[in-house]
Parts: sequence; structure tokens; C-alpha cells
Amino acid sequence: MRLRQCLSELEKYDRREKALTEQLAGYERVLSDYAREVEAGQVSVLDYLTVLRNKIQTERDALLMRTNRQLVIAAYNYWNH
Repeated sequence: MRLRQCLSELEKYDRREKALTEQLAGYERVLSDYAREVEAGQVSVLDYLTVLRNKIQTERDALLMRTNRQLVIAAYNYWNH
């Protein structure tokens, strides 16, 4: 039962990692566009900083998710032996 639970959690982490990777790629595109628009005076620096803060928070979330995924892998290995 615990092995199945670990495998289910790993699948959820894999889906979450894919979503976070796509989200980070989106932030990169937006930040690139904003940088050009800030230089042209079309967007405020505060808007750019807000998106940058959101990207940094998403990176932290991704790191925490990867750490938790490794803990699930360790639990799986423990219960599998």
C-alpha cells in the first residue's frame, strides 16, 4: 500500500514539475518582452519587478517540489527493500 502511495505521489510530482517548467519558460518570455518595453518606456519597472518576483517564487516552488520528490523516492526505496 505504501509503495502504491509513493508511486502515486511521484506521478503527481512529475506532472507538477512539467507545469512549473512550462510556467518558468513563460516567465522568461514575458521578462524578455518586458525588458524591451521598459527600455522603450512602454512598461513600468514595477511591472517588470512584479513578474521577476513571481518567477523567483516559482523557481523556489520548483526547488522545493524537487526536494520533496527526492524524499518520496527515498521512502519508496525504504519500503521496497
